[in-house]
Amino acid sequence: MRILLVELNINEVSIDEYLFPNKEQNLFIYEHLRHYCSKFYPLPAITIKVCSLGFFVIRGHHYISIAKELGHQKIRAIVDKSSALETIQNFLLLKSVIQLDWEVVRKEESETLVDYFWYILFFEKPLNQQQQIAFESEIVDFFRQIKLPNWAKKNENRIINLSYPYSGSCAEFQAYTPIEDERWHASSRSVLINFHLKHVPIISFQGRRFKVEAYS
Repeated sequence: MRILLVELNINEVSIDEYLFPNKEQNLFIYEHLRHYCSKFYPLPAITIKVCSLGFFVIRGHHYISIAKELGHQKIRAIVDKSSALETIQNFLLLKSVIQLDWEVVRKEESETLVDYFWYILFFEKPLNQQQQIAFESEIVDFFRQIKLPNWAKKNENRIINLSYPYSGSCAEFQAYTPIEDERWHASSRSVLINFHLKHVPIISFQGRRFKVEAYS
């Protein structure tokens, strides 16, 4: 079965930790992920199991909870392939369920190849002025200097909305970057690890717990 992507009302999706436990519980810091998710829409698609008892989250528990807290009415979901065919057919007949074309959505996402994307880090303690200077010269400048494709529109201001919320224990900015170009990802990890070890430990990046061993 091809990937079945739908958009449905958030309140119709159930969370049952006993039947379908959150296996990503330790991958994220909830409050940090919520802050990151407040910066864009739609949120990443969750995965649901469709059965006679209803629609249950089996992957993306954090996103459904965060979406509710942010006041979203809809969320995208991938229907798990283990769901019974007849149950899926009945599910798709519901007026509140809108089937989306997976290929079209992926194409639309991939067309946004270069744009301003949010980068959000939380630290073990607030950054002092000297550490903020180091953050901007080491991390922000790295993202400012990422090479753009020749065809990309050139923006003089590659970095916008740089700030230090949460009393300086968080640093966030938008960088004009080629998001689908993975060639700079490895270098960015090295830059983050270097700052983590040399200045102030990073607790999370994009809401995900920052663990140096995961990048080695």
